[in-house]
Amino acid sequence: MTTFKFIIIILTAPLVFIFSAAFSCAEGLTHFTDFKRIPSGVCTYAGEVTINGTNAADGEDEVGVFVGDGNGGELLAGAAVIGEAFPGYYFVHIYPDDVTTSEKDGAESQEVLIFRVWDKSEDKEYSVPPSAPYMTYKADEFLVRPSFPPLWTTGTVLGFGLLNLAPPVIRADTDGSGNIDLKDAILVLQIITQIDSDSDVYADAHVSGDGKIGVEAAIYVLRVVADELQPVE
Repeated sequence: MTTFKFIIIILTAPLVFIFSAAFSCAEGLTHFTDFKRIPSGVCTYAGEVTINGTNAADGEDEVGVFVGDGNGGELLAGAAVIGEAFPGYYFVHIYPDDVTTSEKDGAESQEVLIFRVWDKSEDKEYSVPPSAPYMTYKADEFLVRPSFPPLWTTGTVLGFGLLNLAPPVIRADTDGSGNIDLKDAILVLQIITQIDSDSDVYADAHVSGDGKIGVEAAIYVLRVVADELQPVE
């Protein structure tokens, strides 16, 4: 039996089975660890991960899935070690909010999911924009096609997948669209002038090397748009 067919069997199994510790892929977590496990109604995603074009390290690198915390921040709702149950794949349960507590501690129905990847060897965390080429779907007749951005759906018996992740964001693609264009230049200028924007900002797209989006990024984007430079990943 191939690994891919094995994943399909697990994803389409009854929920009581996929709750088992053997397939939680969370026992060896060292980076994404602070989340609450609710024993019912999980939402499940699976897929492959590449970092800088290389397959993520099985048993080392991790996938964390975040949602809003209700106060303008984010909270971890689920995580998995890549390859812990299936070589070459992540398999993550994203847990619901515990309605018996006053504080939000998990995902709510139809809430947008934020995927992040941790590269253990570099001790670096990457945000994954919900657009190609960073997030792509590998079609399969047995699995539910995820939306973009991915959403949390209560009690998903058939897992979402295969949702493949490929960070980091390329240089100057500040909005994570997969393209470098005038929208990136406008977003950079809004950041520099501290103007609020509705667009998500991906700091991984920095140009200067200091992890900050600044004037250098605006100049770089404008030169790419003017065909003076070829984009550099």
